[in-house]
Amino acid sequence: STHAASTKIRLYVPESALMGRADSFAEVWILDESNERIRRQRVKLEDERREDYIRVGEGLRPGDKVVANPRSDLQAGERVALASSSTSER
Repeated sequence: STHAASTKIRLYVPESALMGRADSFAEVWILDESNERIRRQRVKLEDERREDYIRVGEGLRPGDKVVANPRSDLQAGERVALASSSTSER
């Protein structure tokens, strides 16, 4: 790869957002802003933490809205209200 690592945006999500974690993979709920409904997204985790956030290497894009503290009974396609952005670019 000829990309300089320093030019890549690093995305972090709250560890509280992770579900079904196994090895370096987990799932998060993300909000589809076009219809205000949520869907599960598989993400690859990196071994890098900042306070209560963990770095995501694959599966999210800058600006994706992640459900930070999901209720255990959330369902795909459920409509949720947006409180605040929970992906963090650093």
